[in-house]
Amino acid sequence: MRWIVVPALVLGACATSDDPADGGFFSGVAGVTSGSYQGRVDALEAEAQTERERQAALQAELSGLEQQHASLKLRLTEQRSRLAAGGVPVPADVEAAVSVAVTSNPGGQSDAERLEALRAAVADAQALSERLANLAG
Repeated sequence: MRWIVVPALVLGACATSDDPADGGFFSGVAGVTSGSYQGRVDALEAEAQTERERQAALQAELSGLEQQHASLKLRLTEQRSRLAAGGVPVPADVEAAVSVAVTSNPGGQSDAERLEALRAAVADAQALSERLANLAG
């Protein structure tokens, strides 16, 4: 019996790892009994929760920008119609820019690219709306 217990104790004193994939059986027993595995699990869960919250914030911003973009496209169409009804000439470059803005659907491969494209499209549409408002007087 002593021949089994002594080597087990010696091996148990070997270096252990906080990573369950490393260290083998004795490292696993040490990790479970010391609570280091639970600490690792808690840290990873906190990191995942932070990432979920960041993703939710980005989705909310993306949704808000999509709504703002749709609203601006409608505003540009209405402004252009009012100018035409009032007989106010719209410069060709402004008319072309409005046509592009009204028919555009900014996108991207990733959410980050889509977000940047929508930010730029909203800024461009706001600038065009201001130019149309200035033409109206």
